[in-house]
This record gives sequence, structure tokens and C-alpha cells, in this order.
Amino acid sequence: MNNIGQTGGQAGLDLNVEPIWKKNFTGSGVTVCILDDGIDHTHPDLIDNFDVAASIDLNGDDNDQDPMPDTSNPNNGHGTRCAGAVVAKANNSVCGVGVAYKAKIGGVRMLDGTITDLLESKALLFKPNYINIYSASWGPIDDGATMEGPKPLAKAALQAGVKKGRNGLGVIYVWATGNGGLTSDDCNADGYVSSVETLAVGSVSNQGKMPYFMEQCTSTMAVVPTGGEKEKPTSKSENRKIQVVTTGLHGQCIENFEGTSGAAPLASGCIALVLQANSHLTWRDVQHLVVHSARIPSSDSNWFFNGAGLHVSHSFGFGLMDCGRMVEMAQDWKNVPPQRKCFYTSADMKMQVSYVKPVKIQIFCNSCSNIAFSHLTRLEHVQIIHPNLSHLSFLLVSKLNCFFSGTSLFLNCLHSSSLH
Repeated sequence: MNNIGQTGGQAGLDLNVEPIWKKNFTGSGVTVCILDDGIDHTHPDLIDNFDVAASIDLNGDDNDQDPMPDTSNPNNGHGTRCAGAVVAKANNSVCGVGVAYKAKIGGVRMLDGTITDLLESKALLFKPNYINIYSASWGPIDDGATMEGPKPLAKAALQAGVKKGRNGLGVIYVWATGNGGLTSDDCNADGYVSSVETLAVGSVSNQGKMPYFMEQCTSTMAVVPTGGEKEKPTSKSENRKIQVVTTGLHGQCIENFEGTSGAAPLASGCIALVLQANSHLTWRDVQHLVVHSARIPSSDSNWFFNGAGLHVSHSFGFGLMDCGRMVEMAQDWKNVPPQRKCFYTSADMKMQVSYVKPVKIQIFCNSCSNIAFSHLTRLEHVQIIHPNLSHLSFLLVSKLNCFFSGTSLFLNCLHSSSLH
């Protein structure tokens, strides 16, 4: 969170959070919920900020609110690590400090058992008028071959959460983009990451590079520094230098929390600071703030300006999340207009498809041209629905006159993205 080059990284490449801590933005009054394998809330860095009212155990048969994981299994510390990244207590000389160290933290224990569509929907819609931010660091397996996303109930829960949660302002769903970089996984094929309702966050190294585990995709909105080199480290000492320090089971401190698992809770902590600064922000306002405040972490990625004049990268989204700039902008932010949707159904095109040679099809969409709000000032999301998406790739081209210039994006769904 404060990179002064102490581990050989690029000084200043951090969340820019210390200046706003000094202005008393600490996450106070905001509640974050970790959707994972539970939280060891007895940890001295977590106990004071734990909120049982924002917690539930969906895996146990006891129907209680205690999200304590099965601590006999060391693999069940994932949620506890995520919680520490958000709210670890400051200045107590234990492990470290969370981004929003005075926010309240809850947990939904949901990953330590059979995961069903119904269970996911219950987790995603657990107390949406009490919880402000949900942090999730899991999704389909990162094997470069799986294409999967939320089933009908979970999808409906996401939609209801942003529509009705936070008393109509919409809850914030923060999702880790995945760790399938070594298998050339593409996070576009992770339906949780590519959902309109989620804010997808990836990782960047302390040198502004793309880590070896990082997945590339157009669904990534921003990145946060979680460590990780361009090449996978070969020694434990080398590995330890570039990872996040956080909370573990049995009061332990973890020094090897790596991957995009840490990205979602770090970003959630940043958003908690933003909601403290302005509690009237909608879920879409938060996305706009992320986009307009992000900064370019390095020049070695394929950066370009999109049709709205914003810098964007297939690796880093709109750039490095900047908590300080987000908080400053949030304080006098004007809410974006209500979300509008228009739909276009292409005509049936019957043709023979070869498994050897690709078939190219052009579809021109003007679905917003004949309706009352046809004068578009911003285009936030595009969704493409097809029964065989895993066999397709798309070149999405925008040439709206209200934009600065035409923009092209390549969406590869030919392969994809367990715990991130």
C-alpha cells in the first residue's frame, strides 16, 4: 500500500491510500462481506471489526451466523486472508493493516462444501440492504479450457443486488479476474468476471508489470498491486518479497498471499473508503469512479485510447486503482443517469461451418437508433448471447459519432477461467 521501492519495485506504484488515511477516510460506517470459505474472526487483527450481523454459515448444518471455517484444514484460510486485506487493524503490531481498517467485515461461509446455484444466490443476496460491498475471489477453474458463469438463480441474485441493494443504490460486487495466466486462460470466459453487475479487478506487480498468473481480458476494469513477477519465482525468499502480508488461521500472519485473490479485497477496501466519502453513490457511479481515476502503471502494455478518450489495456483494464483520487472525486461526484438498455437480435444466418477454417460474419447493430434515448453519451457495457460462445471470438467495433473516434476490441471466448 506504500511502495517506496523497498523491494526493488517502482516507487509510487501503490494504492495511494496513505494521504486519505491522514484525512480520516478509514472505511468507517461501511460494511464489507467476504464470500469464501469463512473467516477466523478471532484473529487479533480482525476481532474488533468483525460484524456477526453481516455473516452467515451456508455450509454447516447448524443454520447459524458464525462463518468460522473448519480450522483443522489449513486450506480453509483463504477467506481469512481476504478479510485481513480489507480491515486488518492498524497500529497494533500484529500482521499488517487493511485498506479500510475501520470498516466492518462479515463473511459468508460458502466454499467449504458442495456449491450449488441456490447456495450462490443466497450468498450474493445475503442482507443487501445492510452489506455495502461483497468481495469474491473465486470462479470457474483456471485451466484455459473451461467456460462457465453464474447459473440462473445466481445471475438473478446479481441483478437484484445492483437493482435493489443498498436501498436502491445497488451493492458493489467486486470479483477477482483469476490466476490462469500460465494456462493462457482468458477471463472473458469467466461469466462472473464478465457480468455487467460485477467490478472485475486484476493484479499488477510492484514494478508495473503483468504477473505470471494474470489473465488478460476486456472484462478487467482495473488492477491493484498484489505482487507477482512476470516469471514465476523459483525460490521462497524471492517469492516472499513481492506478496501481500495479511491474516491467517489461528492468529497467524501470512506473508505469501499472492494472486488475484488479494486483488478483490484490496479493491473492496478502496471502495469502502469511497463510500465513506459519499454514501449516495450508485453501483454504476463506483464503476465510473474507478475508470476515471485509474492511472497507467507502466508503458510496456498495449495501451490505447478508446472511443470515449480513456486509456485502456487488455492487460490492466483502465489502469491502476487509485484510492486517493477516487475518494477526492467521490466527494463532489454527480450521479450518473439511470441505466438504459437496448437489445438487438440478429437475423438467422444459415451456413456451413468448417472445423478447419474460421467463418467470418459481420453484424451491424443499430438497436438504439429508434428509441427515445437514442442520443448516447456513454456506452458502459455490451453483452453478446450465443448458444455456442466457447467456439467464437468477436471483434467489437464502435463508431458512434458522439465518441472521439472509432474503437475496436477483440473478445476471445475460445477458452477460459476454483479459487483465484
